[in-house]
Formats: sequence, C-alpha cells, structure tokens
Amino acid sequence: MKTKQLILASFVTCFLLSSISAQEFSRRVELEVDGETHQLVEFGALIGEVDGELKFLLTMPSDHLQKAYKGVDIKEEDKILMMNGKRIRTVAEFKELYDVVEIGADVKLGLRRGEEMFIRSFPKIDPEDAPQMVMRVSRDDGEGGNEDITLAAELSMLLRGKGDRLEVETIEGLGEVDGLDIATGDIISKLNGKPLSSTEEWDKQYAGIAVGEELTIEVLRNGKTIRSTLKKPASRGRVMMRSN
Repeated sequence: MKTKQLILASFVTCFLLSSISAQEFSRRVELEVDGETHQLVEFGALIGEVDGELKFLLTMPSDHLQKAYKGVDIKEEDKILMMNGKRIRTVAEFKELYDVVEIGADVKLGLRRGEEMFIRSFPKIDPEDAPQMVMRVSRDDGEGGNEDITLAAELSMLLRGKGDRLEVETIEGLGEVDGLDIATGDIISKLNGKPLSSTEEWDKQYAGIAVGEELTIEVLRNGKTIRSTLKKPASRGRVMMRSN
C-alpha cells in the first residue's frame, strides 16, 4: 500500500581539522512510498520503494559527507538495481545484503539514472564513524492522519502540532542545551511571553529572535509551568527546505 510520509531529517557531521566543528543540515520533505524506508548512513541517504522500484529518496549534500564518499556520484531518484552482483528489488533485500558486508569492504551498487546504467562503489562505514543522523517520519494514511511537525535541531527537539497544542519530542544525540529544561511530552505554551498553539506560530516567532538574544520558553509538564531562559543558539549552518 502506498503511503505518504512527511520526513524531517537532521544530519550532523563533525570534522576534525584544526578544531572540531559541526555542520548541520535539516530538510523537510513529503514523499509517497510503497512501505518501509531505510537509511544509508554513508551518504545521509534514505532509500525506499516507489511504484515497484527501489530508489534513493533523499541524500545529504556532498559537502557534508566524509572524504571517502564525497566523490561518489549518487543522486536522489537514482534507481537501485543490484548490490555486489545480486539483483535487489526491495528495502528488505537491500538490508539483507548490506548487513553481511564487512566494515571497510566495498559495497557495489548497480544504479540507473534515466537511460544510463552504472556501478558506484564505496567502503562500508564503521557505524562509530558515521555521520550522526536524526530522522523522524510521519505517515499519512490518506485519511487525514498526517501530523503538523517542525524541527528545532539546535534546541534538540521536534515539535508536533496536535489540535491547539504544541507537543515536544526531545532528540537524543544532539546534545543538551544549556539553560533549557525540556522533556518529551511537554506542551509548549509560550515563547517570550507570547502564546503558541501551532508549529507555524513557533516557526514565525522563533525566526524573529536573533542568535544570541535571550529567549524564554514556557512549557506545561504534569500540570506545572516550567520556564527556561537562555540565549538562542546558533544553527551552525542549518538549512530548512520544504518540498510539497
């Protein structure tokens, strides 16, 4: 059964140069797929089945990839035909073959782009060295079941609009934010004293606060009001894109 998925993905990659820095890329897209999806972490990629074909649904910009993967020409919409000489048609078959490849060994994908067919080869990454990927998927069953969601990665949280409430889901792995007392299930009631009831209101008010300016977030937790005051953190190059 084909389902519509609203996907918010945040990718954070650390580079060891003269100092450690992080680059963050966030993207919001709507996709229609035929079931499950799978993350290919080497490329910050999401693969899935569309109209009976296995393909790359989204990929991370190449400048966010590690050196070994920057020059591998893989693009969104590329169709996946084979892995290491074996024909694959489903996400389950992709995962089964990928899982038996040893870390550091080559993964060879047979791909089709338009009328062109080619092979792309890359080493399987050690999970400990992989770019950090945080992804949340909301499914729409065609009966109005989709969710209103937005990502505030620099605050380590995902916000869901539920009726006239704005509910928090914290994101593990992006680190704690100094001065912010937030927990999954909290209901955000105010930002800098202004009431909030939707992700649209959050996005508009939050975007109007400059980096480094003080902000106060009020949440309801178990019937009690919790206030956090902090300086708005930098987004470290975060980009938001919306595709319909």
